[in-house]
Amino acid sequence: MIANIYMTIYLNKSLMLDSYSILGEGYIESRSIRCVADKSDNIKLQMSSKNQIVEGEKISNNDKEKNKANDTTSTNIGDVLGMVDDRNINRNEITIKKIYTSFNLFNNFRNDMFNKKICRVIDENNIIENDIVCGEFVELEATLIDYSLSNYVSNLIDVIECYDSKELDKLLKNATLPNSIINYSIILKQLKVLKIYLERNSTVNMIMKMGDCTVVANVNLNFFQDKNSYIYDNANFKSKVLCKIVKSGEPINLLSKTGMEYYNNEFLISIAPYLNILKENNIIIPENCITEIVKEAIEVIPIAIYI
Repeated sequence: MIANIYMTIYLNKSLMLDSYSILGEGYIESRSIRCVADKSDNIKLQMSSKNQIVEGEKISNNDKEKNKANDTTSTNIGDVLGMVDDRNINRNEITIKKIYTSFNLFNNFRNDMFNKKICRVIDENNIIENDIVCGEFVELEATLIDYSLSNYVSNLIDVIECYDSKELDKLLKNATLPNSIINYSIILKQLKVLKIYLERNSTVNMIMKMGDCTVVANVNLNFFQDKNSYIYDNANFKSKVLCKIVKSGEPINLLSKTGMEYYNNEFLISIAPYLNILKENNIIIPENCITEIVKEAIEVIPIAIYI
């Protein structure tokens, strides 16, 4: 029987490799083979010839005698030098290097996790809070839903910008609201700041459903395999998740990553009357702002999401 081969949609490769090193020897060995042939021939031929003639004349004259002497010297030198250097070097350097693809590494990693009983499968029929231990590795199958708090905030920003916040501010002149300096222009600025906090370092909370259980997965958008796709291209169909449990059996606040849960929750509650004014003026706005999951839920850090 051929083992299941899974295709990853999301893969935290650095986390997978660090975890994989625990299963093996802590490293991945590679070997290389390189063949090198070196042949060089060197021939040098040098000829030199030198012909030199020196002539001199000496005359001495005094009262007693007169002398004249001629001196001629001739030198002829011929030199021939030849040298042949032939080098033939054959050297074999063998390099064999195996490059493992992420696809192959993940499937091997997953199989080793199960073979060594480091990971177990949980499904919607055996989700019992007391049975799930924080810190354990599990594989679950869940459906990505088309909602996130980050998307909710983004949609509110789009609505206010489309209608122009300054134009929307005019709706407040006849509205019955507590005395406040808040208007749509200020709300827009605050929503943009909240969006930055919710998506800081390209991380978001991805919400999935597994039966009656809600799975909140902390994902990094850079780890999705297809860089040209969008996270919600894979919404509303089941996929498997290999992950580590970080929270179970207690409420999960989707504003926790902002570092100011209470403040941001109060802000979203405070703008509800302003959103109602938009609805009264037939402006469609996003519904169901979910900031906390109270019912049965688990929070996980995914190593991989795959089908």
